[in-house]
Amino acid sequence: MNEILRFIALISITILLIFYYFPNIPLASSIPKGTLILLIIVLCIFSILFRRYIHPSSLEIFKWKVLSTIYLLFLMVLLTILGGKSTVGIAFNNVFLWIALLLINYEMFSQWKKVKKFDA
Repeated sequence: MNEILRFIALISITILLIFYYFPNIPLASSIPKGTLILLIIVLCIFSILFRRYIHPSSLEIFKWKVLSTIYLLFLMVLLTILGGKSTVGIAFNNVFLWIALLLINYEMFSQWKKVKKFDA
């Protein structure tokens, strides 16, 4: 169940990024952005409410964070190479993106230390 929620969230975020990098493609007008944003919000609320029933391991959470971060960075690189230009500032020349990446890396490093501590 948890994997399904993650997959739906990644697909929604992927479509939103494609819309932001290529706002004039015909598909962008057929799927309302508000629907995708609402879907992501509902998925977040759903995962928070049912967190007590789903008990992922620390290693599983760590793997998910690493893979999703790598996927989103790869997607940003790919969309930029394909000629897209971010219309909302989600680009590599944005200082806030680099600050967020530094914070994410710090948090993942501290979580990795916890995972190693539990495995030892």
